Amino acid sequence: MEIEISELADGVVLVLPNDSIDTATSGALRDCLTAKLQQGSRRVVVDLSRVRYIDSSGLSSLVASANAFAAENGRLVLCSAPAGVLRILQLTKLDEYFQLAGDRGSALEQAQVEPAR
Repeated sequence: MEIEISELADGVVLVLPNDSIDTATSGALRDCLTAKLQQGSRRVVVDLSRVRYIDSSGLSSLVASANAFAAENGRLVLCSAPAGVLRILQLTKLDEYFQLAGDRGSALEQAQVEPAR
């Protein structure tokens, strides 16, 4: 899986995975997010606009990453989920767990909010 990474304003990192997040690729996404956290990034937006499918291993990687960011007083925001991916998040009730934004601009605003301590 190809993952594009960009540094945005105010220290927010944009992670843009391409294609599917599944058993074969979820480890790469988790490793990418873990590396950003270890490098000191505390605000990350994962833009799902190019993800056409996500399975349970992909969801697990995102949950583990969100937990890791929360443990470091960071923030992981998901945005721009296509209808199929959003439906999977809703079916698994993870839409209630993740910080979700409809578009990248809203996600950037959410990423800037200080987490509750």
